[in-house]
Amino acid sequence: MIMIKRKIYQKILLNKIVLVFLLAIPLMVSASTSNGTINSNYKYVWSNNIGWINFGCNHCNVHVTDSAITGYAWNNNYGWINLNPTKSGIKNDGEGHLSGFAWGENLGWIDFNNVSINNSGKFTGKANGDLSGVINFDCSNCNVQTDWRPKSVRESSNKIIGGTIMSPTAPEGGFKMIINNDDKYTTNHIVNLTLLGGQDVSTMIISNSSKFSKFSSTGKISYQPNYNWDLCRGRLLCLSGKYTVYVKFFAPWGKSSPIIMDNINYIIPDNHKNFITRLISSVKKISRATELSNKENSELVSLTTKSQKLIQNTTSTSIKSTTSTMIQKETNRFSDEKHNLLDNYRIKSIVSIIFIILVGLGIIIIK
Repeated sequence: MIMIKRKIYQKILLNKIVLVFLLAIPLMVSASTSNGTINSNYKYVWSNNIGWINFGCNHCNVHVTDSAITGYAWNNNYGWINLNPTKSGIKNDGEGHLSGFAWGENLGWIDFNNVSINNSGKFTGKANGDLSGVINFDCSNCNVQTDWRPKSVRESSNKIIGGTIMSPTAPEGGFKMIINNDDKYTTNHIVNLTLLGGQDVSTMIISNSSKFSKFSSTGKISYQPNYNWDLCRGRLLCLSGKYTVYVKFFAPWGKSSPIIMDNINYIIPDNHKNFITRLISSVKKISRATELSNKENSELVSLTTKSQKLIQNTTSTSIKSTTSTMIQKETNRFSDEKHNLLDNYRIKSIVSIIFIILVGLGIIIIK
């Protein structure tokens, strides 16, 4: 008889344990970074008008999701506050920026537009109502926390595997950049880029240099599926030839894709060629003039040295003085004439180059 009672008692106890476990499962499953609950240790905020408000009471059943906050908050003086009333409710944009209104039967509407949930799951800011007054989530003893996390934080943590930060996930078919719908040639240095970065990508860098140098690149900009790009960016001269464009896509957590590239053949329009040709010709002439000037300087120094040696070998003092003075005058005259001629030519060439560049820049924007 005692054995039978013991078995019955054990069976009842086992059933109770199973029942408690089954009841606990929904609570364990529902609490997560995408469907959060309120931390039982951090659940109170303060209002000067109505006192403490509890967001984590036994029957509050508050849930935080990517789209809304549901459940109730409790105030000992004014009762229940519905966080998801029929005609409004507290909305969440997925990044913790809240909006909308809660409703209290004895308090009326409470505005949550200035409340947010930070990356650590803590409520911050102030709600406001006509009767409730300011409900402060940031006072010294106020602290409401949830295990829900903003989407970007969840995505970032999901991309760390084995301590390694993962690159953004490539879209179907891989990361791509296509110039001018994959045309082979263009006569316009402004081209259109079609960019396929994938769902993880938030920013990108475009460049004419594989090293992404400052003057040839955009720097980090918001990801856009289409972007107008200048093949001549960061280049002194933009001649006919094959041009390569480079892009890197970045995830919100900072990791980039591999370098993606595409190329196109740029052909200078006929109305640009004359300006480019004159510019190159002027640069070459200045280089040649400088080279000749250096050569003439060398010859002049050599001639002067030889003349001075001949004078030193002459015994007559008067001949030495007269000859030395004559050579020095001729040397100075030759040098002055040469430098004046060279300076004049350089000035004309530089003015010509500046004119060509300015006109060229004006012409470039004309179709």
